[in-house]
Amino acid sequence: MKNVVVIPIPSRRLADRRRGFAHIELLVGQLLALNRNLDIQVLNCLSHSRKISDQTSLNFNERAMNMKGAFLVDQVKYLDFYPINNSDSAVFLLDDLVTSGATVQAADLALSTLGGRLDGVLASCATAGFTH
Repeated sequence: MKNVVVIPIPSRRLADRRRGFAHIELLVGQLLALNRNLDIQVLNCLSHSRKISDQTSLNFNERAMNMKGAFLVDQVKYLDFYPINNSDSAVFLLDDLVTSGATVQAADLALSTLGGRLDGVLASCATAGFTH
């Protein structure tokens, strides 16, 4: 059985403060609790590179522009934890909601600059308009 690496996509800090919790942390906890039989490693290596606008009222193109260059990868965490081109692991981004795919694409781009590869995306929900 392959090892599974999950890379959570962080929410905006303001959104977490307004909710009173970090939704992505709850998702990670549930994923781990419901899959104790799997070797799931969580790699918290993504952070925002700048302030991100709330995307609720943005259209597809505005979301893409809002998320362009939105993430940084903590290279120390990434390189210590995830050997580049590790073919023995299945690597997934974890997002709370996928609407247009702009956030996922921005996270993927940040990881790919370090030679990372993704096998897929896990999300708690996706809108009907998601086409990527």
